[in-house]
Amino acid sequence: MRFFYLCLFILPFFVSCSDPDTVSTPKENNSSSSMLYHKDADVLPANKLNPYDVVGQLHNELVTTFYAQDTLPISLSAITNKVVSMAQNNTNFTALGSYTFNSSARVSYLLSHSGTCQQEVLGTSLVDASARSSLSNFIDSLISLCAVEDDYNVIYASIVAYENVVLADSSFTLSDKKVMLVTTSVARHAAYLRKKRPKKNRDPEWNYMVTNIVAATDGAAVGFQEAVMRAVVVGIVENR
Repeated sequence: MRFFYLCLFILPFFVSCSDPDTVSTPKENNSSSSMLYHKDADVLPANKLNPYDVVGQLHNELVTTFYAQDTLPISLSAITNKVVSMAQNNTNFTALGSYTFNSSARVSYLLSHSGTCQQEVLGTSLVDASARSSLSNFIDSLISLCAVEDDYNVIYASIVAYENVVLADSSFTLSDKKVMLVTTSVARHAAYLRKKRPKKNRDPEWNYMVTNIVAATDGAAVGFQEAVMRAVVVGIVENR
């Protein structure tokens, strides 16, 4: 029922949509990120219309690699070190450029304020109030939907519908659209891990998707790799 009302809400936007190609493609090493993006671009959970979908793809690559280990680290520092090591050995991640993780303090802050940091992060990551309100409503609606909906196809459709709205809305700045679409990419791919993949005993529950998604928003203003790393580390730590 929530999805039905969501569809009613977004339908007027589609009627007046302009060409979504007004959003520029990622500027961080375009050739490499484009090559990664086109891999499995027509297979769930990808959305080829999102020019920043590389972030969600890398998020799931690192999460899947982490949980494939025989022994999983437990502490924040050990998890961070492992994720950094995995990222450095992931050719798709390194194709985006050189990277050094210097956000341990920020990750700790997000984790210690997991229930209250959403509005703060949106306030610092997005310029316009309309973009902040839109993304906040999206996150809240998505969490509510995921709590009651077991069919990932329904969740996927609702996220892609929102992405289409963002792409078509000329009132959002390009920088805000980038942050919003990085966030939706991570949300869409993280929800896929939680809902669609056959669950094994060691797979994450992703019960705390809010902070996982907000961490992507928090890193998006810095860069694609930062969005990936903050989202992955926060998501893993909260699902210990």
